[in-house]
Parts: sequence; structure tokens; C-alpha cells
Amino acid sequence: MGEGKLRFQVTLTDSLGEMAGESEKEVKVAAGSLDDATDRGIIQVLEYLKRGGELDPLFVGKLALEHVPIIKELQWRKVLQAPPLRPTYLDLPETDERLRRVSAGLTVLELGKDAQS
Repeated sequence: MGEGKLRFQVTLTDSLGEMAGESEKEVKVAAGSLDDATDRGIIQVLEYLKRGGELDPLFVGKLALEHVPIIKELQWRKVLQAPPLRPTYLDLPETDERLRRVSAGLTVLELGKDAQS
């Protein structure tokens, strides 16, 4: 089995929306190191996005996909606010193309190949 790298960046903003800090981390990920629950979660999220699901409700916190309608209802009623942090990679130019590919039915195997290139 091979190994890959996962890179993520977090930008923290203050209450006025100004950048308060930024952190970037790269982690080595060995193929097959994800547990079954994570694998199922990735597959479920890909299926959700393929059916036209929105990303933003998923950033509210740790939740199951079946909770998305409740999250959206609570946001509509102004009981729950939009997440204060949004991943910066969503603002990258290539993100729209990748999300389009996911919506078109990108598989987990193709997702892994995409991450390696």
C-alpha cells in the first residue's frame, strides 16, 4: 500500500472578519489507515454531494448527514448561525471543478487518485 499527503490550512478571523491567524499543516496518510467509519462517512458525503447536497451545512460541526435538514431549518429560523470558520480551500479556483466532478459521481477510488496528483 502507498502513502499520500494531506494538506490543510485554517484561517481564523476575529468578530469583524479580519484575519486573526493562519495555520497550515501537512500530514502523511498511509493507504488503508482510515477506519471503516471514516470510509463510510466519505462515501456518504460523496453520495450526498452527488444528489446536489450543499457543503455549507456540513461545516456547522460534527453531525450525521440525516441532520442536514434540521441544521438548515435551524439556520432559516435564525436559531443557528452560519459556521464562523470556512475552509480556505473552498475559495481556490480549482475547487469548483472538483465539486462538479463529485456531483457528477466521482468515486472514492477516483478521489484517492485525484489527491495523489
